[in-house]
Parts: sequence; structure tokens; C-alpha cells
Amino acid sequence: MTKSRETRLKVGASPDRVLRALTSEAFLIERDRVQGAISVVVEEVSRSDERLVQKVTATQHTRGLTGIDTSKTEEAVTIFSWNLGKRHADWTYRGPHDDRVTVRGTIDVQPDGDGAFIDETFTIEVRVPLMGRKIESVVIDQMTKGFPAYERVVRHHLRGPSRPDEECPSP
Repeated sequence: MTKSRETRLKVGASPDRVLRALTSEAFLIERDRVQGAISVVVEEVSRSDERLVQKVTATQHTRGLTGIDTSKTEEAVTIFSWNLGKRHADWTYRGPHDDRVTVRGTIDVQPDGDGAFIDETFTIEVRVPLMGRKIESVVIDQMTKGFPAYERVVRHHLRGPSRPDEECPSP
């Protein structure tokens, strides 16, 4: 079974400004920090005029169906593969849960008058007998609850130049 979630965010910035923000180191770090990451490392794997591949490694407290265990940490890696000309990214997330869990998505930045839309998809597939659907639902619920924090980070980084040490204000 697979579960998906789609979001659309309207922003008052040009598509090019949105693309610069979404691919900035500062944004990627803050995006993971507001979701609970303890540390985040961003690596530019490759770049050309048309393509950008970024690897984001986040260390976070261990998460399970019963909540967060602050006595343990785990590492997760997200790879963003951008087609810069089309302002489109495919991404994959690899956490500590081996090949039984597949998490992937897309990001599209579309012009809209003097602003832009950020359209995103998130898809999870958990291949665990009996519990897979429940785990997928829990993860989708967590993503939904985390969206307002993600939106704050996006809007914060669209307001001005981004620095890796600059944090997004809390609500």
C-alpha cells in the first residue's frame, strides 16, 4: 500500500527567488531543524547550468510509533535532484528503516502572476505485513502537522538573504 500527500503553497516571490531559497543551504538546514533535527549537513553533490543535486544528512532523535526517544539518535539522508530550468525536483528520503520503507516526492515551482506556487508531493510506502498501512498513516499525519512549520521556514527565507546560521522565528 502507498499513501501520498500533496500541498500547494502560494508565495509572493518570483519563481526564481523561490528556487534560490529552496536550494539554499540555510533553508535546507532550517527545514530539518524545525522538524526536530539535532544537526544537519548539506552537501552539493553536483551542479551544472541545468541540474543541481544536493544531499542533506540530518541527525534526529529516534522516532517510533510510540513517539520520540531522546536517548537515541538516527541519521536520515534526503537527496534532491533539481532540474533548474524547469524548477522541478525529485527527492528521496532514506532513514534508518532499511528497504522496507520508501519515501519520495517532488517539488515544482510554478509562476503565478507576480508570485509563485510551490507544489509538492510526498509518497510513502511501507512494506511491513499488517502494520504497513498504520505506519504510512502515522507518517502522513506527522507531515500534515509539520506543514505549518515548513511554511514558516519557506516564507522566512523568501523575505531576504539566507544565512546558514539564521534561524526561523517560532510562531
